Amino acid sequence: MNVTSRFWSVLISFVLLLCFIIGNFHAQAQNNDLDSLYNALKKSKSDKELAKTLYNISNHLNDTEPLKALDFARQALALSQQISFKEAQNNCFNSIGLCHYQIGNLDSALYYFNKHYHLSIELADSIKIAEACDNMATVLIHFNEKEKALELRRKSNHIYESLNLRSQLASGYAWIGNIYKELGDFPKALENYFISLKISEEENHEQNLGYALVNISSIYRYQKQYEEAKEYALKALTYFKRTNDINGLAWTYYRLAMIYQENEDYESAFKNLNDAIFNFRSVNNSIGIATSSMFLGNLYQITAKNDSALFYYNAVLPVVLQMGDKANLAGIYQNIGNIYINIGEYFKAKEFYYKSFSVIKELNNKYMLMDLNYSFVQLYSRLNDSDSVYWYLYQYRQLSDSLYSEQNSRSIAEMQTRYETEKKDKEIIALNLENEKKKNDFLVVSSRNEIANLRLKESAAENERNIQSLKLAEAKREKQQAEIEIHKLKVADQTRTIQDEKLKKQRMIFYFLSGFGFLMVLILAGFLLFRNKKKREQAILKQKAAELNHELVESNMKALRSQMNPHFIFNCVQTIERMLNDTKIRESINALNQFSNLTRFVLENSTKREIPLADEIKILELYMDLENARFQVPFTYTFSIDPGIDPSVTMIPPLLLQPLVENSVKHGFHNNGKKGHLQIEIKEDNGLLACFIEDNGIGIKESQKMKSLSGFKKESLGIKLIEERFDLINRTKGTNCTFSLEDLEENGKPAGTRVKMLLPLEFAV
Repeated sequence: MNVTSRFWSVLISFVLLLCFIIGNFHAQAQNNDLDSLYNALKKSKSDKELAKTLYNISNHLNDTEPLKALDFARQALALSQQISFKEAQNNCFNSIGLCHYQIGNLDSALYYFNKHYHLSIELADSIKIAEACDNMATVLIHFNEKEKALELRRKSNHIYESLNLRSQLASGYAWIGNIYKELGDFPKALENYFISLKISEEENHEQNLGYALVNISSIYRYQKQYEEAKEYALKALTYFKRTNDINGLAWTYYRLAMIYQENEDYESAFKNLNDAIFNFRSVNNSIGIATSSMFLGNLYQITAKNDSALFYYNAVLPVVLQMGDKANLAGIYQNIGNIYINIGEYFKAKEFYYKSFSVIKELNNKYMLMDLNYSFVQLYSRLNDSDSVYWYLYQYRQLSDSLYSEQNSRSIAEMQTRYETEKKDKEIIALNLENEKKKNDFLVVSSRNEIANLRLKESAAENERNIQSLKLAEAKREKQQAEIEIHKLKVADQTRTIQDEKLKKQRMIFYFLSGFGFLMVLILAGFLLFRNKKKREQAILKQKAAELNHELVESNMKALRSQMNPHFIFNCVQTIERMLNDTKIRESINALNQFSNLTRFVLENSTKREIPLADEIKILELYMDLENARFQVPFTYTFSIDPGIDPSVTMIPPLLLQPLVENSVKHGFHNNGKKGHLQIEIKEDNGLLACFIEDNGIGIKESQKMKSLSGFKKESLGIKLIEERFDLINRTKGTNCTFSLEDLEENGKPAGTRVKMLLPLEFAV
């Protein structure tokens, strides 16, 4: 091996090592970005900076941890609303919508995308308007509102075209093609896919190229041209791997599985489908997971594993119902019916086929209806119902002729030919230009030769006239030859000089790469030390959070012990005993049941950090009904809950309202001399949950006077515990929740007490 070969071998080895180190840095880049955002969150000096940082964290986590991203987006939204920062609000609406879509909450996703759309119009932000239209259209496809989705996509594409946003325009044409595909118009779908492909090629946008290719593959699969479909899907897979688009990879593996399944290569279908599910789970894509699980059930069904297929269909059915995805819902019903045919339960199969038919009728999907008609043919042939078999076979053929006509195939072939012809025309034009250039060069050379010949003839004539001039010309020619030789020597010398310079540059490159490699090793060591330091800091933060959580649990337990005090239990038992002595059997049984239910509710919810507002209201009702039984003149109570608050999903800390209601009953209605009334109001107040408890009792000051006159003074344990719990809530959640009491007066006289609480507005996931 000579010196040059050895040099190149060492250089290649070093470059490979350098690529490996850079790859490791790239793998850590995402975590570094997230750490930087968390550091920025701590250092934010203004509310605007804090809102932007919270949104950026949410946007960073959206694809991989949508639930965590949703929490950060809600915090950013609450803060931006508080400071009237509309641009940040608009971004948060979009981020929350994307999180809901990722976890399969389609109704919530559409709600927030709609808010994003209207606020973008208010801000006159054209790009955000187009973005909102795209996202709303994506959700509307799941709700089978394809015409609305098509209109929104055309509107956003018009904006992208006016702003010359070519990449977004290519993506928009791909989605328009998807909608036409769902409508069964395959030629129009393919036309839009090829427009998307052409723009993506011009822009060299590899991600959009991947989506255009995988969509074209689906059209060829519908036409049962499986080799062409597989070829386009494999090309798309290459682009998605190159751009690290996990969702694109997952959907392409899913499409390949469908191609292999229809081509009866079940082993390859299972392999690609498992790859799709793995990638969907890595980014928490609920829609993709549900769709792939349904297809997995279909594969098990085809391979005669009916129990496994039925298991997967029943597992995914509640998810699809919750998402409102009617297309997949119809497919599940039909596949369950197919399984029941295979195991001989024909009437169950018929029941699920009719369920599928009702959904497909809403979708107006001819392709799905054709497939269902074929299933009905199989069902009624098993039941020996020849009339029904003839009817559904006739419907099947009608739809088949409509969907797979020669016109569609010819249109698709023409579309492919048009695309290929356009590419060839460009190549021909380029070749023609090159030929024209060569032709012009040739004409220039010919003209120069003709001029030279004329001059030569003139020189010959002159030579004939003057021999002396010829001798002078010979002398000049010899001189020119000498100059040429000298020029050749100079060129050779310059060539040697250039080679020497090239060798020097190669040595400099080698020294530079060696130094750079050493520097990269030092940077890697520094990074590892920094990462270990960050891990230790995170461990300390987790320990502090655990301590705060422990204090919160202790506070909840104290609240439980304060609620179920012996005095309250004694009063309840005494009340029930008095009813029994008065032979009020039904009333005493009712009171005993209420006491039992109240005790069970308190014990069940005391160990939880948060409970639904509905459970807290139930505890209050049970408590006030039991207390009412002890009063000679029963008091009344009413609840007023804002229609925008859903008690079943709104979460609050357990047993937070009951001590305040107990204060009103014990101290407010005591020696009041009139019929007591409690008004409990719950509503939303600037992104917080506001709770108001108002009574018409004697008031705080009057109650304290009576205590001082009686000589009995005792601090309210319930109020003290509530103050402790508010302090813990603010510390653990970083909020500024408040709690206050005030006397009400009427004409200068005590008219009752009013309690106001402001809590974080949180919802159950």
